Amino acid sequence: MCFKTLSKNFIIIFIIILLNKCDDYNKFETIQEKNISIQFDPIKIDIINENDFFIIDSIKIIHSKKKPKEFNKNKLFIPTPRYSLGKIEKKEFLNKTNNIDLAIRIYEHLKLHKKKYQVTNVSSIFSIGLINIRRNDGEKIIIKKKIEYPLLINN
Repeated sequence: MCFKTLSKNFIIIFIIILLNKCDDYNKFETIQEKNISIQFDPIKIDIINENDFFIIDSIKIIHSKKKPKEFNKNKLFIPTPRYSLGKIEKKEFLNKTNNIDLAIRIYEHLKLHKKKYQVTNVSSIFSIGLINIRRNDGEKIIIKKKIEYPLLINN
C-alpha cells in the first residue's frame, strides 16, 4: 500500500517536472530596441533543429534542412546546422553551415527591405557573423525568439 502511494507520488512529481521543462523551452523572449546587433552563438549553434525560428518585426526566419521552393518577402528559410544537399541513389548528402553563413543569408534578405532597415556593419557580417540593424523610420525593432534559441542579441 505504501509502495503504491510512493509510486503514484513519484509519477506525479516526474510529470510536473517534465511539463515545466517543456514549458521553459517554449517560452519566448521579446527584445525591443532602436539599434540591435544579432549573432548566432557559434558554441550553441548545433542545438538548432528544423522549424526553429525567430522573428525580426514581421520577418520570420525559419530553419530548414532542405532548400524551400517558395519565396516570401516576410519569410526567410535558412539552413539548420546540418542540411541536405539532396539525395542520389537513396543516399542523402549533408552539408554543415556556420554562424557567418547564416548571418550572410539574413543580411541578403534584409537588403530586400532596404526602405525599412539599415545594416550598418557589412564587414562584421562577413568576418564574425555580427549584424547591426537599425530601422530607417526610427521605430524600435522587435525581435522574438525562444529563450533556448542560440541567438545573441545586444543593443
